[in-house]
Amino acid sequence: MKVDILVADEGLLSFEPRLPMKLNRVKILIPIAVLLVAVLIYVGNFMTGGATYSTNLSELQRQFNRDKGKVRLLMLLSPS
Repeated sequence: MKVDILVADEGLLSFEPRLPMKLNRVKILIPIAVLLVAVLIYVGNFMTGGATYSTNLSELQRQFNRDKGKVRLLMLLSPS
């Protein structure tokens, strides 16, 4: 939805199209969301020390069994 605003410019009157407030908010929120995601990725990398996750299943099983009696969460992620 476009709203035309009457603007006086150097003695001439012209209509200048203005975007509604909701569209302006979206233009502001998108960069903020991208920045937030980047910060979360950086903090996540910092928390793990930059170490990659192991793909060795025997190591995973050993760690899983070592934490007996604790709450454990195992996530299997597929790249496809």
